[in-house]
Amino acid sequence: MITRTEYMNGKCDFRTYYSQFVTTHEFSILKSRFTIEELSDAYMRDEHFNTIPLRTWDLLSFSISNASKQLLRDAGDSCAPAFLVCVMKTAAKLWVDGFMA
Repeated sequence: MITRTEYMNGKCDFRTYYSQFVTTHEFSILKSRFTIEELSDAYMRDEHFNTIPLRTWDLLSFSISNASKQLLRDAGDSCAPAFLVCVMKTAAKLWVDGFMA
């Protein structure tokens, strides 16, 4: 596991760090709200999915699995809403890129 300290010290990039917290549950959350076409379109317009309102990401992040939250804590990170949104946006990028489990 890559720790928060290692990430902050440049040992890996954003996607690598947050990918380790994505489980199949996060993909299920995304599938309940979006189609792959909707996410692909949003990604094409903005690689950070900023065309999707932050409120939507906040609401989706409330459903993140306890397993993912525990992984965040184990890495020395927080389960603050901003970090949970990062997990959800990373899951969205993985799905768009074809890495959905």
